[in-house]
Amino acid sequence: MPLHARTLQSSPVALLPAIYRRSLGGRVTAFASVFGGVTALGSCSLEQLGNGTRADVVEGGAREEGAVARIVESFATGQTALGEIVLGKDDVIWTSDDDVRRCSKSGPCEKPVTLDMSDELTGYVRLLDKSVFFSTGPTSGQGAVRYCDLPDGSYNVAVETGLGRVGDLAVDANETLFLHVEDRRVVACATGSDCKEKVVAKGVPVGGRIAIESTYVFWSAPPPDNAIYRALRSGGNASDAPLAPFATAQANALSLVVDAGRVVWANADDGSIRTCPTTGCVGAPRDIATGQTAPRGLVVDGKWAYWANSGSNTIVRCAIEACTIPELVAKDIDTPTALAIDETDIYVVSRGANAIVRIKK
Repeated sequence: MPLHARTLQSSPVALLPAIYRRSLGGRVTAFASVFGGVTALGSCSLEQLGNGTRADVVEGGAREEGAVARIVESFATGQTALGEIVLGKDDVIWTSDDDVRRCSKSGPCEKPVTLDMSDELTGYVRLLDKSVFFSTGPTSGQGAVRYCDLPDGSYNVAVETGLGRVGDLAVDANETLFLHVEDRRVVACATGSDCKEKVVAKGVPVGGRIAIESTYVFWSAPPPDNAIYRALRSGGNASDAPLAPFATAQANALSLVVDAGRVVWANADDGSIRTCPTTGCVGAPRDIATGQTAPRGLVVDGKWAYWANSGSNTIVRCAIEACTIPELVAKDIDTPTALAIDETDIYVVSRGANAIVRIKK
């Protein structure tokens, strides 16, 4: 008999793992649940999921695989105004309020370490080796890009300050790139040294998300522009000539990633997950999935794309090259907005529960 793992939520921030079983008639009953480390057996009927077939289509356009059992557990609670989340080898790093925080993956995290306390964090955070990069000043006009070193964040260095409004950023061993929202520019600085600003593109709509590969930088332009842009990292698109969009007529792309020679993004307003080769978007972008509900938090691992349907409180995944109906990974996650993955786990920002949730792949 297939087993299915489901979360029991006794309060907005208390997430407890449970195991359920499905009868041939499609009824799901509690088989074993865990409360404070004590296992309780029961047979309380919960809900009718379908006709008893192996896969049932559920809300948000996802497919629930009855043969897949995933453990959903609370990792950190009491985390208000949550932003982005990233993973290191041993650490989980996220932004909460105006702090950058860290906890060991061994979790659950009872007391996060505060790496930096800054005024007006944008919520964007990136990790390169053992250095955490983040941007500040989304509204005050005193924007900066900074980094601090793990494990305790004691070494805090400004990549560049006095930037006005700053948005998302991307980092590799060579450069730190960021969106200068106020001046409508994409800017690069050498990583780990005094910034000698290089303008990658100017006079362009910015304010969305940014992603990089070795040759190009990609970014999304929010409404009303609703486009994906691409520029050479060398600065070859920094002239005053208008930069043509890479893909037009998008719908508020709140997530954008580059992986394995392709750029993938999630359109929150029309529920589509789309992709194009990084070499060029000839014709229309290819739909990976449609009919999603305010998708965001997109991450990829080479084969799978994972995202949060913040409109239906679900986490789903689908094969990038052969997606039919997305597979349901978890549901009843209160307002999921950001994801991070490693080889074994999916970490989810649950803004509605002020929590970080961990799901076994």
